[in-house]
Amino acid sequence: NHIYNLYAAGTGTGTSSPVMHGIYASSGSALYANNMIALGTGVGNQVRVTGIQDLGSGTNNWFYNSVNIVGSTGGTTNYSYAFNRSGTATVNIKNNILVNARTGGAGNLAIANTNAAATGWAAGASDYNIFNGSNLNAIAQWLSTGTPTDLIGWRTASQGDVATAVGDPDFETPTDLHIKITSVILS
Repeated sequence: NHIYNLYAAGTGTGTSSPVMHGIYASSGSALYANNMIALGTGVGNQVRVTGIQDLGSGTNNWFYNSVNIVGSTGGTTNYSYAFNRSGTATVNIKNNILVNARTGGAGNLAIANTNAAATGWAAGASDYNIFNGSNLNAIAQWLSTGTPTDLIGWRTASQGDVATAVGDPDFETPTDLHIKITSVILS
C-alpha cells in the first residue's frame, strides 16, 4: 500500500485538534507489511499527525514499512509520530524505516510506546529499523510519562533496537519512499 496526500484542516487546538493517521490499528491481530506512508505535506494548523497508530490488544507484526512525516505544526502541545503504540498489543516491529522530520509542536518522534505500561512489548520486540527525525536527541519516547530521548536512551528503556540505526534513508521524494540507488543505507 502507498498512503499519501491525505489532507486535514481544522481549527481545534491541543487534544481538540484534528487527527490524521496513515494506519490505525484498533483491535485484533494482523500483519502490516510493505506499506509506504507519507503524511504532513500541506497539513498545518495543529493537526496531530501519526503514520502508524497501534491501539490494538492482539498481536501486531509491523515489518518492512516506510513512514515519512513532514511539514510543520502550530502550537506547542501536540506530538507527531512515525510509529506510536498506545495500546496493549503484543508487537513485533522489525525492518521498518521511521522518519519524522516534522517541525513545531511539543515533539516529533520516530517511534514511541505511549502506553502507561510496557505490557505486550517484550525485550527485543523492535529491532533492525532505521529512525530519523528533526531532532535526533529526542527521536523516541518510552511510556506515557517518558521524556523524548535519543537512540541510546530508547535502547535502554525499551530493551530493543540493538541493531537499529539512526540516519537519513534518502527517499526518492517526500512521498515516494523508495530508497535512492545511491543511498549509503544500501551499502
